[in-house]
Amino acid sequence: MPQFAANARSKFVTLASMFAGLMICARLLAVTPSPPTMTEHVTCARSTRPVICDVVRPVTSDSAPLIVLVHGRSGMSFYAERLNGLARRLAMSGFVVLIPHYFDATGDPDKPEMTDERFRVWLETLGQVIDFGSRLEGVDPKRVGLSGFSLGAYLSVTRAAGDARVGAVVSSSACGTTALTAPIRCMVSASYSRPRKKISRANFCPTWRARYAEP
Repeated sequence: MPQFAANARSKFVTLASMFAGLMICARLLAVTPSPPTMTEHVTCARSTRPVICDVVRPVTSDSAPLIVLVHGRSGMSFYAERLNGLARRLAMSGFVVLIPHYFDATGDPDKPEMTDERFRVWLETLGQVIDFGSRLEGVDPKRVGLSGFSLGAYLSVTRAAGDARVGAVVSSSACGTTALTAPIRCMVSASYSRPRKKISRANFCPTWRARYAEP
């Protein structure tokens, strides 16, 4: 029981830290609070297979920043409730939020084996999700942020390293490995934003950045 309570507290602290980081990004992206929210489920990407996104947004929005919340390796069966709750709180603060079910792209169940090929597909899918979100009505395509946990954080930071559209990143426990690369030490939590992003991304996992990031 003490171990269970400790784990529960740890998960709560992690999610609270992510929300705090996102609120910092809210200030950096100059968000104005908005009215109640609405949720839709739409196809937001198509790599090898269609990918569904949960879209959570203010009922009305004008030039709102976009935040993409990226789940970890345990998948939406573990993260859905947590991320949708976080998305609603962000939408009430004026964000348009996307939660991509990016495992759809590889047809994998939750907790898939990490491979280079899967990582490439997920990374490409995340880029397509940004494309989709940037075209949504009421979204300012110049204000895009990514936030992820574990594998999702790793994907977010790697995507941001080569994508000039991403102006802010909040990562929690970013780590990962594949058969072709050595394990990378986890980062417990970190947040980056312009103009710091260029410096931070150059120092984060250079092997992966060289392998996966766009020129």
